[in-house]
Amino acid sequence: MQYCIQNKQYTQEDYKKFIDNMKLSSPQGYASMKSLFEAFDLKTPHIYSNQKNCEFCSGDYVQNSKQCKNCFDTNKSENCAYLQYSVGDDQDCYDSSYLVDSQRCYENMSLVNGQNCLFSNITRRGTKDLIYCDSCFNNASDCFGCV
Repeated sequence: MQYCIQNKQYTQEDYKKFIDNMKLSSPQGYASMKSLFEAFDLKTPHIYSNQKNCEFCSGDYVQNSKQCKNCFDTNKSENCAYLQYSVGDDQDCYDSSYLVDSQRCYENMSLVNGQNCLFSNITRRGTKDLIYCDSCFNNASDCFGCV
């Protein structure tokens, strides 16, 4: 399709006339086109959320998860809230980003295979019971404020 405005087909001549009449290079023409688009957009259906195999979840792009509130780009998570980029087997985690295989974690960033981690950043490979830690790896446990 060519020369369409709001899903209606126009001839090339009518299309060019419409565009010229809108005077899009002026602030008034831009505002007029913007209001025209907004009115059209209100009539168009929108997908609330992309979810697959989920129970009691909210957010977007959530898959294979249960009871996840306001989670985005999340997969295989359960009893979590406010996650972003949680890619697998996360449970009871809250307000964290970039999680993989983690349990009972709060306010973390980039956590892989961690348990009971709080306020930590970039922790990997079997860490547990970390508080305020950064860049802890290889089964680090029972740490407070460590780097």
